Amino acid sequence: MQPFYFHALLTLSLLATLSLGQSTGATTPPSGNSMTANTTTITTSSSSSLFSKLPTQDQIVTNTATTPLETGMAFFYNIARGFINAIHTQELPYGVLRELIKARTTSQLQAVWDLNYEKIIHYELVFAILGGIGIVAAFTFVIVGITFCTLRCCGMCGSEMMQARGKNFRCKGICYGIFLVIFSLLAIGGAITCFLSSAQLAETVQKVDVTLRNGLVDVTNYQTVTSNQFTILLDNDFNITMSRVRRYISDSGIETTVGIPLKGMIQNRTDPVVQILTQLSSDNIAANMTLQKINSQLSQLEANMTELNITINAIKANLTRLETACSCSSSVQFNISSLFVIFDASKMPSLQPVSDVIKNVSDRQPLKISGEINNRTAKIPKQVVNETKSARQKISTQLTSLDTIRRSALSYISFIRNFNITSYVNPAINALQKEKKEYDVYVVAGYMVYSGILMLFPGLIILGLFFGILGRKADAAPTERGLMSNAGGIFLMASVGLMFIFAFFYLFINASFFMIGGNMQRAACHPIKNGSIYRQVIDNETVWGGYPIAGFLLQNDTIPLTATRILNECQKDNSLYSTFLLAYRFNITKELDIQRLLPNITAEVDKIVIPTPNITLLSSQNNRTLQESLNNNATKINTTEIDAILSIRTTSINLVDYANRLEADTNSTSVANDVRQVAQELRILNSGKVAAINQLKTSLQTNINKLETEIMALRSDIRVLLDRAKVADNYIKASFHTDAKNLVKTIATQIGNEAKEYANYVKNKISNDVGKCFVLRNVYDNAVNVVCDFLQDAINGVWCAVGICAICFIPNIIFGVKLAKYYRRMEKEHPYDKNAMDAYYDTGYMHAEKPKMV
Repeated sequence: MQPFYFHALLTLSLLATLSLGQSTGATTPPSGNSMTANTTTITTSSSSSLFSKLPTQDQIVTNTATTPLETGMAFFYNIARGFINAIHTQELPYGVLRELIKARTTSQLQAVWDLNYEKIIHYELVFAILGGIGIVAAFTFVIVGITFCTLRCCGMCGSEMMQARGKNFRCKGICYGIFLVIFSLLAIGGAITCFLSSAQLAETVQKVDVTLRNGLVDVTNYQTVTSNQFTILLDNDFNITMSRVRRYISDSGIETTVGIPLKGMIQNRTDPVVQILTQLSSDNIAANMTLQKINSQLSQLEANMTELNITINAIKANLTRLETACSCSSSVQFNISSLFVIFDASKMPSLQPVSDVIKNVSDRQPLKISGEINNRTAKIPKQVVNETKSARQKISTQLTSLDTIRRSALSYISFIRNFNITSYVNPAINALQKEKKEYDVYVVAGYMVYSGILMLFPGLIILGLFFGILGRKADAAPTERGLMSNAGGIFLMASVGLMFIFAFFYLFINASFFMIGGNMQRAACHPIKNGSIYRQVIDNETVWGGYPIAGFLLQNDTIPLTATRILNECQKDNSLYSTFLLAYRFNITKELDIQRLLPNITAEVDKIVIPTPNITLLSSQNNRTLQESLNNNATKINTTEIDAILSIRTTSINLVDYANRLEADTNSTSVANDVRQVAQELRILNSGKVAAINQLKTSLQTNINKLETEIMALRSDIRVLLDRAKVADNYIKASFHTDAKNLVKTIATQIGNEAKEYANYVKNKISNDVGKCFVLRNVYDNAVNVVCDFLQDAINGVWCAVGICAICFIPNIIFGVKLAKYYRRMEKEHPYDKNAMDAYYDTGYMHAEKPKMV
């Protein structure tokens, strides 16, 4: 079974991959290909998410065959295996095997035998000796059984139905019974184990049939999946690549590849201009609002100062009248001359130059300019699309040549689908099905009857012990034993007789099973499992004059393709390309040479010309006006002078202090009441108008400082605007054409990258993913498992179990014969004095005198 699977599976693997190329390969990996004779190093950095997901064989119906662990027999089978490994440690004589394979004629075979027969005999000597011992034991049982029966027929060997009850009579009977129970239980265990092993052996044909069918399903699915993987790579993924390539030269593609990047390059220069224009407009509006607030406050301040002057003058006139009317002493002084307004709002410097700057900026309309720049920049991608339409159409026509190569590659993989693996496997399945029907006929006879008879021996012993113990009476004379006790003895003698009768049959079959199982384990399964049969024989090129598997699969026996490599690589779930060294037959690098596959599109790309966009950042008039505003030093606010003016006191003296002093000096005069009223007016004037003027001066000073900051920001914005506009203008006029040409050239680069990415992806997938062959290894392992675990363990289990039973035959015969006389009814009693005998048993063996014979 294993050679068949090995042949069938590797055939499928080859046919599924060699369909990629038909030419005879060299004996060394093709130059330029990164695949070596032993490893695959092709990798790709491309993202596989760009392509279709390759199908995988997720469901594998071939499961590992039932192991001893699953049947609960692992310990027992390990004992059998360990015994064989302990007695036979030699390796298969591979040298002799290699010489036999090299022999081509009968005379050569005879010569190899004459030279090496001693090695073969030495290899088989252990099995031959132990098998011979088993056969000798079988004949010995026959001879002993015939002799025993003959002697008993002649009245010897305890055939006389009389029992002497001597010293330790009861103790001996108990010991016989205990030993008989122990060995009977061992025999029962061996019989049960034999039954289970035989049952497993009976399932082998069914197991082989299932293994073949499941393997066929897995291999067929593997064939389908591998074919689909190639179809996806060479059809679906090719179409994906072509669609991506055509997308680059489509309207949306050229817009994305060239138009939008060009727009971005210009925006990188114009966006700062637009940004500063927006900032300039914002700062100008803020400065204008502050200037308007200052002008409003100046007007209000002048009005308040006028009102204050009028009020102060009226108070002074009133005080002058009171001073004249007062008949005051010389110590009372009104000091009217010290009361006057000091602050003069008309002395504030003019802010007209600042106002002119703000007006000039407003007249330039910064937001309108920024909007025009954005609108013209946004039109660049569409302009690029319109300017390149003719050249792109020619490139698209040239790309159609790639489809011819793709159709040629697809024609190769059609052979994978047409390969019919069932034509190889179905004959074996049909033949096995026929054998299975015939095999089922004697399944019952093969292990039910065989194991049932083996169970009969200890069963009769247990039954005899059961009847004997239940029916035996301690005080009953041997001639007076009951029916049940007598039946127990008969059952024991029946088991002894059956063991003599069937011992030859079981021992002979057991020796045969031992020699078959031992050779199967050591000569077949052990070399297969450790791989030595492959390394020493199948993969040995000196034996075959080359590599036979490579010769069969690749039609070139110089390629170092070995069974060991295939099994190891498939165990790692590697691809068919790397596993089967298809680099010797199929040059991926050559087949996917981008320079050969891609048309020459450089010339067409060079014909694409993109004109410079018509974008005006600042007109010459705007540039000149802003430059003049920047150079006009009159726009600078003299905050030092303004602060000095605003810091002047509003009145010459403190009105409250003056009112308090005046009121105190005239308190005892005739005009005291009138003066007190004037003083009150001064206090009201100080807390009202004067306080309002002072507050307005403070606010005005704050706003002027704010305006100075905003005018400085405005001047900075103008300076930055002029610099950025100059940079952007220089780029558009000097560098735009070069960048546009470079971007256009990236179309060819991107098409090449897409094709290269696809080629690398295909290389990577074929080298690493397509046709991952773990499923083949799984089928192979399952086939080996059925033979070298399931079948081998069943055979070993049979001989080991029967061997246990055979070992128990001897003590069971001896103790069965001896114990039978304790249960059977004797024909006559041994001539002892009955009274003395009773006293002997009643008083005990050690305290009574042994009875005398009559």
